[in-house]
Parts: sequence; structure tokens; C-alpha cells
Amino acid sequence: MREEFICKKAENCFANAKSYIYTMPEKIDDDFLEQLAQLGRLEVKRNFRRPFFLLETASGIRLKGMLKDNIIKAGFLPEEWEEQKAWTEKELKKILEKRRDK
Repeated sequence: MREEFICKKAENCFANAKSYIYTMPEKIDDDFLEQLAQLGRLEVKRNFRRPFFLLETASGIRLKGMLKDNIIKAGFLPEEWEEQKAWTEKELKKILEKRRDK
């Protein structure tokens, strides 16, 4: 059986916010970040008590999460959220497939 992520709409105080939470089948590590970095501009903040990452794509998708955790939060633009969500999920699946093939 192939493990994939679980996606849920995030509770958000902004009425039109298109935010989702992805629970990954494995924890975010440096290899995962390396592959995520291919999707956009990645910032990794390791000097915090709980190190985290921020990724922004050219189309405005924002992903963030804690290192060594399995949660990724995604924010999509209201006018393009369906396409952006589909693209993000396709890319996350590709990353998981590559990691499985190693």
C-alpha cells in the first residue's frame, strides 16, 4: 500500500483564506527540503528552538512547516487556489515517490 499525505482545510480567521494542512507520512528532513527547494524560494530557519522552513513558489503558493515534523501548512491565492492546490499535491506526491524509490 502506498502511503500518501492527508489533506485538511485549515481553520482560518480570514473569510476568503485558502489554507490547507498536509500531514505527511514521514517527517520533514534535509532530503525532503532539498526536493522542496526545486519548487521555489526556500528559507530554512535552523537557529530557533523549533527549526522551520518557508517556501514560496513563483505563482504565490506558500508552504511552511517545522523540521523533524510531518505537518506542512499551505496557503493558496483565493483566485487560483484550486489549480494551486492540485499542483502542490502533484508535487508532494512526486517527492514522496522519489523518496520511496531510494
